[in-house]
Parts: sequence; structure tokens; C-alpha cells
Amino acid sequence: MQAVDSWIEKLDVADLRPLLSALFSRYVDPTLEYCRRNFKYVVPIPAISQVMSICKILESILPQVCPLLNLVLLLLCTWVYQRKAWHQRWNIS
Repeated sequence: MQAVDSWIEKLDVADLRPLLSALFSRYVDPTLEYCRRNFKYVVPIPAISQVMSICKILESILPQVCPLLNLVLLLLCTWVYQRKAWHQRWNIS
């Protein structure tokens, strides 16, 4: 996703760029695809909005979480995308 690549290139921590790219490819892309195929939205949220939410949260906590970056990104994906599954399972809009 070009927005993610652009965001990663603008980060001050150059040594984390390859790791962030790999983690986004590993977690975010498949999760977006799964959500697109399996979830029905009451109010559709563009994929770019979902991804930029993850980017902005990461940007604010990145200096503190560098050693745990893999787990933090996984947690953010779960938080951003899983709430849709939870709402869908329990019929909450």
C-alpha cells in the first residue's frame, strides 16, 4: 500500500523501516483482505482509514515500543479489525 510505504519513509527511525514494512505485509495486508471478504459493514470504512489509524497510533508510541514492535502491531491489527468481528458476531451496530 503506497500510503504505508510513504508513512514508513517519513519516519525518523531509519533502522526500523525494513521491519515495519515486513510487519505491515505480514499482518495488515492479509487482515484487510480477510475483512473485505468476510465482514459486512453497517457504515463502510475505507481501508486507507483503517490502515492510517494503525500508522498514527504506531507513530505516537513507536519510541517506547521498539523492542516489542511485532507484538504491538499484531495488537493494533486485532484492535482495529477484530472489533468488527465482535460487533458482527453479537449483532451490535
